[in-house]
Amino acid sequence: MIVKEWLDKEDNSNSEWNSIVQTRLKLARNMAGIPFPDNMTTAEAAEVNDKVSQVVQKWNETGSVKFTPVSVSALSEGEKNLLLESGIDFPESGNSQWRKLYLSDSWGMAILTNGDDHFTAWALSHDGNLTETWEKLSKLDDFFSQYIPFAFDHEFGYLTASPLMAGTGLSVRETVFIPGISQLRQIENLAGKLARSGYRIGAMERSASEFFPFYVIENSYSMGVSEKGLCNRLEEANKNIEFVEDKAWNTWYSAHEELCKDKAWRAIGTLSYARSLPYREGVECFAWIYNGIRHKLLPAQTKAKCLQLLKMLSTSYVEQKVQQEGLSEKDSNRWRAVIVREFIKAMNI
Repeated sequence: MIVKEWLDKEDNSNSEWNSIVQTRLKLARNMAGIPFPDNMTTAEAAEVNDKVSQVVQKWNETGSVKFTPVSVSALSEGEKNLLLESGIDFPESGNSQWRKLYLSDSWGMAILTNGDDHFTAWALSHDGNLTETWEKLSKLDDFFSQYIPFAFDHEFGYLTASPLMAGTGLSVRETVFIPGISQLRQIENLAGKLARSGYRIGAMERSASEFFPFYVIENSYSMGVSEKGLCNRLEEANKNIEFVEDKAWNTWYSAHEELCKDKAWRAIGTLSYARSLPYREGVECFAWIYNGIRHKLLPAQTKAKCLQLLKMLSTSYVEQKVQQEGLSEKDSNRWRAVIVREFIKAMNI
């Protein structure tokens, strides 16, 4: 239940209704003189854990955000899946006994030791403010750098287990909601513009439904540019995405107004009364509701409320909510319907 409680701390009431659904920054660092986790010994893994633990304690004495240690080996598969869905990804291979997870006292930041790299830190947000999100992570990076000598090469930058992360060691990822661009089939044009800024775009894995225009934007490389430079490039690209999406949405909506309104209200009805709710049907309903509220076709709700709905549709969340992992598909669909019905009722749409 530790992970679910952490996720339930999300407080994004001030998040603006824009195309950006979530920002995830992931920073990888390694201690100088110690092999990458795939080739380290038990003693070396312990040394990494001890050093990071000491610095976390120092951070907790002075930092505004406090971190609590969590045993990775004690996490259930369901809890790991919840973290993965929120943007905190764990390596599938390796010894979980060597790893330690630190979760911030308020949602949004995490640290992992001995994953793909010795030290991995995440900063998450829903407000689309890349600069502010990076500043949180940068402050943490600077603090740890005072006490831990990170592996750095003057030609290649920060050395990481994955060559793709070498340089800054920073992975920048955004989830965006762009129904106008999607419906007018302008994704390839957008992909070309993003490529010139060093980014790529692709559909979310769970977008296997008729209407689920959520896409993921990620940096293609990490070398030859600063961490702040990576963030600045995407912030500039975001301005263009907002402009193009608004124009595309207005064009598509003018030709499909009745369809959009009907689908949004039908989705509310389905989630309000369903007694069995398959995941795929749930996420498609969510997309129409999110679109309806985003474009004022439905009564106003906060962006945070809508994102809570998406979170609770996942099978991992359902199983954690009812405290029973390994539910059959039938039972999972029934419990999902119960949880969502109560939530839609509380939204008072």
